Order: sequence, then C-alpha cells, then structure tokens
Amino acid sequence: MFQKDLDYQKAVNTAIVETQEQVLKNIALELHDDVGQQLTSLNYQIEFMLLDASQNKDKLQAVSEAVKTVSTTVRSLSHSMTHQLFSKQDLLAAISLEVKRLQEFQKCTLLLELQEQAVRTFTTNEKIFIYRIFQESLNNVFKHAQADLVTISIKTTPYFEMTISDDGIGFDSAAAMPKAVTFGIQSMKERAAFLNLRFELRAAPNKGTTVHISEQQETH
Repeated sequence: MFQKDLDYQKAVNTAIVETQEQVLKNIALELHDDVGQQLTSLNYQIEFMLLDASQNKDKLQAVSEAVKTVSTTVRSLSHSMTHQLFSKQDLLAAISLEVKRLQEFQKCTLLLELQEQAVRTFTTNEKIFIYRIFQESLNNVFKHAQADLVTISIKTTPYFEMTISDDGIGFDSAAAMPKAVTFGIQSMKERAAFLNLRFELRAAPNKGTTVHISEQQETH
C-alpha cells in the first residue's frame, strides 16, 4: 500500500510538472510568434519614418533602439521558457546565460559560483526541473526579498547541489505566506521530489532566504 501511494503521488507530480511545462511552452510560443513579430513590425515602421524624418529624428532613433532592446529581451525570455534551451547547451551554461541576462535588468547583484571539477552530464528532465527551481527561486527573490545580493552556488562533484541565498528581508517560515509564494515553493518541492533531490528552505525575518537542493546521499 505504501509503495502504491508513492507511485500514485509520483504520477500526480509528473502530471503537474508536465502540465506546467506545456503552459510555459505555450506562453513562450506566444511571446516569440505574436509579441516578437509585432515588435519587429513596429520597428520596421519606425525605421521607415526615420528615412523621411526631418524633425524629432533623435527621438525616433531612441524609440527604435528601445524597441530593439525589448524585442531582444522577449526573444531571450521566450527561449528560457522552452526545452530548446537545453537541446543546445548544458545546464550550467543555460544558468550562466540566464544570470547574465537577468543582471542587465535587476537592481540587485547576482553572484554565480560554479564548482565543477569534472563535467557532469544531466538528463533532459534533470536539466528542465533544476532550471525551473532556479528560475522560481530567483523569481521569489525579485518579487519579495528586496535583496541587494543574490548568490547562486552550484557544485556537481562528488554530488550535485545548488544553493540560492539572498540578503533580503526574509520571512517567518512558520507564518502564513501569500498564495503566490506558497505555490512557488510547492512547485520547487515537487520538481525536487521528482528527481529524488532533497529540498530545503531556510528563512528568517531580516536574515534573508536560502533555497538548497541536493542529491540525497546514503548514510552508513
């Protein structure tokens, strides 16, 4: 009975994360195909206006550059939400690229520490779920933590572990949390459980928050 309950829970968790991935994929396609194309079309119109502009040319040029920047951001965000990101590069490269992208738009400092003595090969599911935990953790930091510094530390040998900590306002983990935060934490837990990873969340008022996932080591 216990094993049946475990199998059932795993099946439910699998269905949940697969549904979430499909939703992300649909949003990414909309961003890329609809929003991206509209921004490209808008920029073409601005470029055309620049050809005949005798006044406000500098302002139009500034608007054109702004539209290009937004278009690049949308395209990058779209790619980060789909599996295509992982078919072209490994997990650590994907995380490094996302940290670099986020650093351009966030006021806080992001510090990435990678410790990899030997190249670690991750399965597709490992890449997807670990990356989503990374994304969700940072999303909570940006929305709620009011942090000045976020440190992402990853090591792959002798076993995998990822720690994301911030120096923000933290929270009382025993108190009621907003639904969005609760849902995000539950999502991270489910993804970690799917990969049989240990999930830990440590937080305290005015002492920041730390999310830690690691491979569960056998004890002797």
